[in-house]
Amino acid sequence: MGKLRLYARYATRSLRRGGQRTVLGIFCIAVGVMAVVALRLAGDMISASLISNVRAANGGDVSLVSTAIPLAPADLHTFTRLQQQGEIRQFVALGVERTALRRDGGKTSAASLYVLDNPALYPLAGNAGFAAPSDATFASSLAGPNAVVLTQFMATTLGAGLGETVHLNLVGGGSVDARVSAILTDRLASAVGTSSAFIDATTYRELSAQPESYGVIQMTTATDAQAAHVASQLQTQFPAATVQTVQQALKANVQASQQVTQYLEIIGLLALAIGGIGIVNTLQVML
Repeated sequence: MGKLRLYARYATRSLRRGGQRTVLGIFCIAVGVMAVVALRLAGDMISASLISNVRAANGGDVSLVSTAIPLAPADLHTFTRLQQQGEIRQFVALGVERTALRRDGGKTSAASLYVLDNPALYPLAGNAGFAAPSDATFASSLAGPNAVVLTQFMATTLGAGLGETVHLNLVGGGSVDARVSAILTDRLASAVGTSSAFIDATTYRELSAQPESYGVIQMTTATDAQAAHVASQLQTQFPAATVQTVQQALKANVQASQQVTQYLEIIGLLALAIGGIGIVNTLQVML
């Protein structure tokens, strides 16, 4: 017991004699430890965001994205047939366009414009999450004439609030004054992006004389096996499209999560190395 007290007193006197050098050494150790802990927490948060709510981010059990070569209305017969055969439960088709939005007296901002033929079905998976009104749905929000739903980021960018009018100009089409009927939270951002707006097919027909085309098709199935079978059929029929199941999306996200974790571990080791160099330099000065 006496030896322990001696060791403690000796260590304390040594630290006091070290003065600023001791403080610098402790600071280097603290910074290294805090960096490792912070990077580990950041890695865990990123991993959790990537592998949680994968089905909602995918838009359903199977998603088909073909924005480069959009699907024609006749192509939707394929999905109707699959639904009649019991291969898929429901599907929703989204037209994907580009638009410029402007509020009177405000700036113009580009956005992705999604056209919903059947707003009552969207989204098939998860909850859209409306910021205002909190109890809104796409069906109720797009029921009125020339209604538009904005993401929260887009509404903030434009400075547009609920019930206000924005000028919507379709790229390659016409324009219309639309009323902001609802504002979304950023919950759908992983699926549609933060700079997005939604209208129904009736408003789209006022903007363009061209037939509506579909860049995104989202589907639900009863089982994972059905999802894989449907995805295989669709990839064969639409080779230019990207078809993805929830399992494929989860696998891709897990791989991305592992890569991020490895990268952060390397950064943490570098932080420890830098802290170690600082400690070594401090000890050399003290000797």
